Amino acid sequence: MKPLLIVGLDPGTTLGLALLDISGGLVKLGSFKNEPADRLIKEVIGYGIPVIVGCDKAKPPAFVKKFAILMNARLVAPKEDLKVSEKQELVNLPTTNSHERDALASALYALKKSSRLISKLNKATYKLKNREIVVKVYEQMLKDAGINISETIRKLSAKPLGPEKKQVTQTTKQPIVKNHKQTPKAIIRELRLLRQHNTMLKAKLAKLRKQLEAAELRFHRKVDRLVKKRVSEKETTIVELQERIKQLSHTNQELLQSLDEFKCFVSAVNEDKLIARVIPQLTKSGFKAANFKPDTNQAFVVENPNEFSGSFLKKIENSRSYILVVKKPSTRLARQTRLVMIPVSKLKSFKRFQDFAIIDKKELSKLLKAYSVFYRIIEQYKNSC
Repeated sequence: MKPLLIVGLDPGTTLGLALLDISGGLVKLGSFKNEPADRLIKEVIGYGIPVIVGCDKAKPPAFVKKFAILMNARLVAPKEDLKVSEKQELVNLPTTNSHERDALASALYALKKSSRLISKLNKATYKLKNREIVVKVYEQMLKDAGINISETIRKLSAKPLGPEKKQVTQTTKQPIVKNHKQTPKAIIRELRLLRQHNTMLKAKLAKLRKQLEAAELRFHRKVDRLVKKRVSEKETTIVELQERIKQLSHTNQELLQSLDEFKCFVSAVNEDKLIARVIPQLTKSGFKAANFKPDTNQAFVVENPNEFSGSFLKKIENSRSYILVVKKPSTRLARQTRLVMIPVSKLKSFKRFQDFAIIDKKELSKLLKAYSVFYRIIEQYKNSC
């Protein structure tokens, strides 16, 4: 008769497994890498009948819950996760790795929690002589601690079990042969009934075997689906991480390029250079977006001067600032303002980095003089007309 087992599990890529008998004797201790659930179940069943499954986590992992359900065993878990020090205190045997230690600690914790029940069962079954009934009582009570011990013993004692049934058959057969009062017809009738009963039992056994095979097939399919799902999820995560690495690599390249541009920009700064602020447009909101205010006698680089407001142009004119433009000014803008606007394309020394630009002071001074004369001529021409 197979022994009753307390199973300790530490699930993960490397699975820790510990098997104890209900007396606390170590039956099996080991660890397995990528162990399929069906092979684990066969491994455990090969050693005995699982009645309790132990866990070291307050919230048992899904794998442990599923194993306990499939084995029809009671799950025992602590109210709080077991600490490493608590596990070491429970385990007094050498283990190969932490997975075996955690699995053994889980089994020993479950045994400790069930020790009071086992003690009660020892007392309750002390006088029972039928070993099979004793094992069945222990199995049912350890799987479901909520049922009554006395009631369980009474029910199991009333049922004819395997070995006792054979004994009953043998004792009934002896009177059939020796009882001279029983007629041959009665004996033949009884034999016929026994054959019919035997045929019925064989049919039931065949049906149960088919049900077991179907259940095993369903279990294997379910495990395969679960494994495929986990593998698919991991593959998706790997693809997402690879894509993220590509994006970060691209961003890193852009930052390195920007850093090189900044170093080149900074290296060009000296006393002969002027640093100008780049403004998106000639409007109050444009300067506000750049968090900048126009000062007297200051140069600005305007990306699109054709986006402007008349009132703000007057304010810039009063500050006597001069404008460097990226885009060519429109005729409408030229009619609205007397500001000197120099295209940056005319400046050979012009260098830009993000919202700042570097201009050679001498080159800018020459262009300012030339454009100032040009603007004065245009102004005189307008006034003469």
